[in-house]
Amino acid sequence: NWATIRNLKARNESLTKIKDKPDTERVGTLATLSDCPADNRIRLLFPDKPSEEVRKVLKSGGFRWTPSLGVWQAYRKQHTYDLAVRLAGLC
Repeated sequence: NWATIRNLKARNESLTKIKDKPDTERVGTLATLSDCPADNRIRLLFPDKPSEEVRKVLKSGGFRWTPSLGVWQAYRKQHTYDLAVRLAGLC
């Protein structure tokens, strides 16, 4: 039980540190990439509707269209961040 308590406390501390990080925004040649640690989301804002091929790549990479924000977003993970950097034209 003590090990479980210790692990939960460590997890809570790491989540608190992540949520305290500020949101960052990078403008690429194809889209704007927003990293939102507090929401645990990566967001891509395209100036126009992306092509069918790009939308398929977004969907297969874990991104979903969010009409309320007008962006494509996914959970904040390394592979989604790498994909977002590539699709935004930042690499």
